[in-house]
Amino acid sequence: MPPYKQKGGYAARSGDIVIVKVFVKPNAKSFKVEFKEGRWIVYVPEKAEKGKANAYLEKELSKALKCKVRIIKGFKSRIKIIEVEKWFEEGL
Repeated sequence: MPPYKQKGGYAARSGDIVIVKVFVKPNAKSFKVEFKEGRWIVYVPEKAEKGKANAYLEKELSKALKCKVRIIKGFKSRIKIIEVEKWFEEGL
């Protein structure tokens, strides 16, 4: 079973790469990240059409965490699996 199938917000860590499951809420008033009830919730002000919310998510999370972020699963879903390179807990 792949590590990203595990429950909770934090899925796996391998060296400098962290795999995280996030729940995305598009069309929000502003960009915001919360850890609530054991899962990451990311509010994105872009609409979920033509990849706009996904691009915004990657761009803003990369800025906030000061590292590279990319979606690896869930491109058409609100539940996404993201890969974060060289991120350590102090980044938040």
